[in-house]
Amino acid sequence: MLYLGLTATGTRTRTVAVSGDDRAVVATVAGRLSLAAAADARATLVVDADAEGSPVAGYYGESPEPGFSDALAGVRLWREVTRPIGASDGLSIDVIPGGAIRAEEPDGATKESARAEFARFRSEYDFCVIVAPSESSLALACSLVEKPVTVLCAEIGRTGLSRLQADAARIRESGAVLHGLAVWDAELPHLAPRSEL
Repeated sequence: MLYLGLTATGTRTRTVAVSGDDRAVVATVAGRLSLAAAADARATLVVDADAEGSPVAGYYGESPEPGFSDALAGVRLWREVTRPIGASDGLSIDVIPGGAIRAEEPDGATKESARAEFARFRSEYDFCVIVAPSESSLALACSLVEKPVTVLCAEIGRTGLSRLQADAARIRESGAVLHGLAVWDAELPHLAPRSEL
């Protein structure tokens, strides 16, 4: 339903960011969203903007490095850090894991070059999902995609109204566009921590 809500209108959303306060929930919602897109015969790219937590690597059982942070720093090309997932099932899903944990952010020129390269690379896909659970990862997503359409994940019985309002304000302040809310009403998913991948 979330995928249809993003793509069934006259202006199809090509890139969506998924955010929220639980990395495992955010990665699982993003993973299911990408599966729906791939099942709809859309070449799909999943990008993990959270190198510290590496939830996408945990979700897919992949190594977190090399990945997003390496391409953003100009150490690798976007194509070099992309891995196919689900090819054996006939689904076209490629994943860019979080990458190495870096102490410093790249300078402005490097970021701008990475943004231009990412725009060209992303244009090869029909649908792109950016996993950005934290404030810093959402800021990185916004540095690559101008005003990304964003879905906020909340958990029934855990995410309070004040937290939800703060997260919605954070998304708007980051320059993203809040599209809607994905409410998680099930047992919390468990993802392998970065140290075990």
